[in-house]
Amino acid sequence: KLVLEHNDEKRELYDLYADPGESRNVIGEHGELADLLVDRITGIVLNGRSTPGETQSNDTGLWSDLTWMEK
Repeated sequence: KLVLEHNDEKRELYDLYADPGESRNVIGEHGELADLLVDRITGIVLNGRSTPGETQSNDTGLWSDLTWMEK
């Protein structure tokens, strides 16, 4: 599970299979996986969809919670 940064909170990554209680942040050992997941979620936001196909318009624009994205 990837938890993206927001305000003063830092990015976190958890292995929910091994640690369902989210007690151990593994981002230090798996930073490349976190980067890949960030790229994927950014693509979903920018493309307006999680499936292949034409970009869908987003009528809300970028909102303030998307602090990890560059405008």
